[in-house]
Amino acid sequence: NSHKASAPATLPSFELDDQKQLEQWQRLVLEKPDQHWVLKPCLGGASKGIQIRKGQEALDAQASFGRHSVAQQYLEKPYLGFGGRKFHLRLYLLVTRWAPLGAHLYDDGLVFRSAHEHRPHEQRSEARDAFSSISQEVEALPLADLWNVLDSAGHGTNTSLEVWGRIKEALRNLLTAGTQEMFGTFENVQVGRSFSCFDLLGADVLLDEELRPSVMEFNIGPNMWVDDHGVKHKERLFKVKNPMVQQVVEWAALSARTREPSLKDTEHIEGSTLLHFSRLI
Repeated sequence: NSHKASAPATLPSFELDDQKQLEQWQRLVLEKPDQHWVLKPCLGGASKGIQIRKGQEALDAQASFGRHSVAQQYLEKPYLGFGGRKFHLRLYLLVTRWAPLGAHLYDDGLVFRSAHEHRPHEQRSEARDAFSSISQEVEALPLADLWNVLDSAGHGTNTSLEVWGRIKEALRNLLTAGTQEMFGTFENVQVGRSFSCFDLLGADVLLDEELRPSVMEFNIGPNMWVDDHGVKHKERLFKVKNPMVQQVVEWAALSARTREPSLKDTEHIEGSTLLHFSRLI
């Protein structure tokens, strides 16, 4: 179990407009020509512009991408115990403050699952294997459906509680060591400011065949609409998003009305309003 818990929090990714990272990725592609890569523009949104390629095809495809694009290792062995199809979790992360860091994970979420059975030896398809929103090819399911499958499948210690704990650990590690490595400390940025900032992030998480989580990406502007995918999905999306948005608004309103709060005041406000969130940091 310690082996499962120590899996990497992210899939190997490379910024292709960074010359050093581009060269590292190119060498890796040549060393492992059978490894698939997901090539995507950073600002595409809703999986627009994504390509899945390997070997020389990946190198050729990369040449057509503009600036601000990434190559991310494709997860070759996903968990298929949830209907035999590929899926990923869409979770919601509220960073209430960056200095000192405070982050909360919403206790509910969505599962985006392909409408097609996953066949590992078939050619990879962007429609079947790389998706981020509801479409004719992708359905949205309650997170509880996945947890029920795990808890009834007899996976030993791979219960929903155990997997949820691994996900929280992965997100916590990314927000602490990961962001510090990329951006440095936020305390220096906050000095002298008369205001603070918060972020509501969408976190897309994959589970491999051993139910180890990998965070694909953070979305800085997750879709909060509930009626943009027809009546079929409206009630389900509303059930997940409405209480979350209400609690975020209550937290923001109370925070704005509190003049110069201490850290103790801030944590009390978070605890009294974010009732369906779990504190990560």
